Amino acid sequence: MTERRILWRRLDAKGHDACRALFQNDEWVLDGAAVYLENRDITNVRYRVRCDSNWICKSAYVHGWCGPTKVDVEIAREDDGLWRCNGMEITAVSGAWDVDLGFTPTTNTCAIRRLGLDVGQRKRGVAAWLDASDWKLKPLEQYYDRFAATGYEYGSSEHGFQARLETDNFGFVREYPGLWEAEE
Repeated sequence: MTERRILWRRLDAKGHDACRALFQNDEWVLDGAAVYLENRDITNVRYRVRCDSNWICKSAYVHGWCGPTKVDVEIAREDDGLWRCNGMEITAVSGAWDVDLGFTPTTNTCAIRRLGLDVGQRKRGVAAWLDASDWKLKPLEQYYDRFAATGYEYGSSEHGFQARLETDNFGFVREYPGLWEAEE
């Protein structure tokens, strides 16, 4: 059994996120909890992401609250690439390999591990993105460019976003400029 843990501090708002990655029964399970303040609303959510041994997402679950709003989202990816959110088919993200929970750096780890890029390689793709502004699953074009042993440029031209991520050897993000950093 392989297990890793990390605690992040949010930089653009008050908040923290704790995550544990556990490999058992031929799958990766990432369990975590994020608590943060955004737009004067306190958010408190627990999440679980399940990936197969190759880091292809199988499911994700987010449960908690954001201000007065209850959050209860269940995401599933079927073997044929079809995604469901709370039982409803989301065709806009069909074929995506990764889930991107927009409120945590945890899911960057899944993509980084699945891609297995060598230094100098770059890959583009579409993720099934859970937008924390409305808790809906949407397509998000994104890319990862590995520029060093533990360095990745991550971006989405659709949102005009890019960041140079520093990771540990496992693939957990240690530095996400302006958004997150690992606590020592």
